[in-house]
Amino acid sequence: MKELFKNALTCKVALAWLGMRSSEEAWHQCDRVDWMLSEMRQIGYKNEKGIRLFACMCVRQTPLGDGRVVWDLLDDVRSKKAVDVAEKFAHGIATSAELLAAECGAYSTQQAPIYTSPASLGRYANLVAYASAAAAAAASTYEIYAECAASWASAASARHPYSEDIVAMLAYWAATSRPSDTSAYSEAYLASEDSDASIAARKWQADKLREMVPWSEVKNLL
Repeated sequence: MKELFKNALTCKVALAWLGMRSSEEAWHQCDRVDWMLSEMRQIGYKNEKGIRLFACMCVRQTPLGDGRVVWDLLDDVRSKKAVDVAEKFAHGIATSAELLAAECGAYSTQQAPIYTSPASLGRYANLVAYASAAAAAAASTYEIYAECAASWASAASARHPYSEDIVAMLAYWAATSRPSDTSAYSEAYLASEDSDASIAARKWQADKLREMVPWSEVKNLL
């Protein structure tokens, strides 16, 4: 019988967190959606529609901690369209070509202001960059799109303890990375660590994933 997480997690932080937890304990206690989604792939979980809709939900509904949600940060129609098209694709009413076009539009949206003058962006603009990155990831065709969408959405809720230069650097990463880069969501979590709002956002996401995929479904795949 496989042990949840222990076959997939290799980074020191993840393994330190896992410790002596059982598979069931790990599933119920984990607040890192990227770890959870990665392990779901490892054990053969198959529900592409559900995962795509979960990624879109993270963009639409992840709380910012001030009464707003990530969706409220999206100030370009192309970012919102990417999520709309991704949801239609999940339901079988949008084509792969339409999904790719929507992703490219959202990706262009997140790049433009960062390339212009990353150091001049204020904190709010940086959070918008994270939200835009989440929207682009939700429409991505790369395997780890859901991890990236959730991670950048949680980063968008951050009240950064970092200097403006560091925040701008992280926003630049959001604008220039694609979900094909497996380090992208790790950088997203770096952008939001030590933020109470982001910790709450990650817990919200993990709880929603557990609602969608109960332990009984996970256990049957182990």
